[in-house]
Amino acid sequence: MKKLIALAFIATLIISGCAKDTRYEPLAKCLTEKGVVMYGGFACPHCLEQKRDFGSGIDFIKYVECDSRHKDYDEEACKAANIQAFPTWTFPGQEPIEGRVALEVLAKKALCEDTLPTEDQ
Repeated sequence: MKKLIALAFIATLIISGCAKDTRYEPLAKCLTEKGVVMYGGFACPHCLEQKRDFGSGIDFIKYVECDSRHKDYDEEACKAANIQAFPTWTFPGQEPIEGRVALEVLAKKALCEDTLPTEDQ
C-alpha cells in the first residue's frame, strides 16, 4: 500500500510538472503578502489537491509541514497554530479554515480578489 501511495504521488508530481499553470501565482503571492499560511501534511490527499489547485503558484504559498514523518516537520509552528486537521489555512486576526478551500474563498477572506484570473486568462 505504501508503494502504491508513493507511486501515485510521484506520478502526480511528474504530471503536474509537465504543464506550468501560472494563473494563480498573483493570488498566491497576495495571500503570502497578507500573512496567510497553509498548514498541511505531505501525505494528505486533500493537501495535495489544494496544492494542485494553485498550479505553479503553490511555490509562492507560505506552507508549514505538520506531519511528523517529514523531514521539514515544524512541530513548534504546528502546535502554536493549534493545527487539528489538514490542510488548515490561517489568516492574521481571523478564524482559520480547515479542509480544501476554493481559491475564490481564500481570495475573498484575504482581500485578494483582484488577483484572481479573469475568464479570458
